[in-house]
Amino acid sequence: RFMEVNDYLPTKVRVLSSIHGDRSEPDMMKEALSLDLDLDKEYVYELKMNNQTDELFKYLIKMHCNDLNRYMPFMFETIEDYTEILFPEGLLGTDSFVRKMTDTEVIPEDNWEQIEVIGWLYQYYIADEKDRVFKAKRKYKAEEIPYATQLFTPDWIVQYMVQNSLGRYWTEAHPEHEDLITNWEFFIKHQQEDFQEKIAPYVNKELNVEDIKCFDPAMGSGHILVYMFDVLYEIYSKCGYMEREIPRLIIEKNLYGLDIDDRAYQLACFSVVMKALQYNRRFLRSIERDGLTMNLASIQET
Repeated sequence: RFMEVNDYLPTKVRVLSSIHGDRSEPDMMKEALSLDLDLDKEYVYELKMNNQTDELFKYLIKMHCNDLNRYMPFMFETIEDYTEILFPEGLLGTDSFVRKMTDTEVIPEDNWEQIEVIGWLYQYYIADEKDRVFKAKRKYKAEEIPYATQLFTPDWIVQYMVQNSLGRYWTEAHPEHEDLITNWEFFIKHQQEDFQEKIAPYVNKELNVEDIKCFDPAMGSGHILVYMFDVLYEIYSKCGYMEREIPRLIIEKNLYGLDIDDRAYQLACFSVVMKALQYNRRFLRSIERDGLTMNLASIQET
């Protein structure tokens, strides 16, 4: 849903909704035979002729997932055989999950334009489990720790943390870039007049942006990482890097993260790639051509 609203899908066709708000049928159903996917055209034609709408929807979703696996294997596994558990009946029915998720009166489309929506959705997704383990009032099992600890950090706290760590680290080393601070609402300036002189012995004037490692040891769905991405993008731009090269450099050189929750890890990887697409709409093609090394991991018990 996030990818279709932001027009990030490689096919450029909506899969869950229609660009024409008054239509209930997803655009991919209407344009099934012309989608740029490795489809069995005869099978698609047969399903359309027999009005097997649910089966066609399931098949096209499966083929989209298989296609997206090329770019994001951590998120989209190749689904060779879907089951009734994975695809319940009536996914396109009026009260279905898909219909609620695409109902703009329930979730306005502009909510999907910010990557933070992924973290909010995940927090609500596990809310029932969180309540359950809290109410049990006993020692948590290892697999329950993510439910108890997964909290979405509000924007202003993330901005305060990143501006006064990464932001300060860079601007102290490169005072010529101090104009970056004007956009940082939560940056705290030191009041001492001789502050720059006092810190001079400890500042690395040769600091290169490619050498900075930003590490979130409890990254959740990647909320702090994606704001770090924004600040790093500003810094790279100031240093004269080519715009289309910056997203890959940030992901491969600067961003590091860990979590104990496999699902959170998937969402963090997804969020970082979506943030890269915000700055370079051809980023998926770049992954297909050159691969992508991400420094994020879901750490398991040893």
